[in-house]
Amino acid sequence: KGSGKIDKAGVEEAEFGFHIKYEDGQLYPEGELEYEEEVKESDNHQHDNEIELESTGIDWLIVSDTMTIFEGQAKFEHQNGSYTFRVIAFDNGKPGAGIDTFELYIDGLLYSGGTLVKGDIRLKD
Repeated sequence: KGSGKIDKAGVEEAEFGFHIKYEDGQLYPEGELEYEEEVKESDNHQHDNEIELESTGIDWLIVSDTMTIFEGQAKFEHQNGSYTFRVIAFDNGKPGAGIDTFELYIDGLLYSGGTLVKGDIRLKD
């Protein structure tokens, strides 16, 4: 599980949260991923645009001592269609800010990622 903020070029704020695990006897993992960006436009009006991604299902999960990878289906708020996402997150110690990392891939392409500026990824709980 983890949550936090990462730096992303052109984005005012990029936040994520996830809590994924296998329940006893379950074939597929349960949980959710949420990712949200607040993007500042470069015109004179400075309108804020939000991008919100929310998982609709988790297909698989791999966890090691310091890394987790999971994949599933997600949707963007106010858009039609479903997208395949993959998250790769590293728990590099405490505190998480400054050392833990989070990467989000959408349909196989890196969408967002970086070192946490706030938050923590905890794989050992």
